Amino acid sequence: MPISPHPHIIKFLIFGYIGIIRKSTTVVTLPNNTELAMNIEPLEEVIDDLTAAIRDKHIARLRKGECSPELGVYLSDLLINCERVSNHCSNIAVSIIQISKSNMNSHNYLSGLKAERSPQFLESYTAYGQKYRLATE
Repeated sequence: MPISPHPHIIKFLIFGYIGIIRKSTTVVTLPNNTELAMNIEPLEEVIDDLTAAIRDKHIARLRKGECSPELGVYLSDLLINCERVSNHCSNIAVSIIQISKSNMNSHNYLSGLKAERSPQFLESYTAYGQKYRLATE
């Protein structure tokens, strides 16, 4: 049984999104890119949302008997690793922002960013969420 009715779409989504955040993070490491660095965390949040949605859709397919639990383990591992990559990219971006501000307390920065939900964060998060959403079935 396949992982999904459209496994190539899930593969494209996962690796496409990870490629986008990885490339964006690479650009962030260039001098004077703190504005772009501030867009990495909203994208990381969208990737978390997408992996959760893919996981939920997979569970629904499992319940319907449309895919096997064994293949689901591989999908779960893949999703966890994608979340890790996006988290690492977020950590790099936060470090760049903190270096530019001469303040290396990234845990407090991320906690504040997520609690505050600034207009810039929400705008980026919404734009990425609309651009990189799963198709409805």
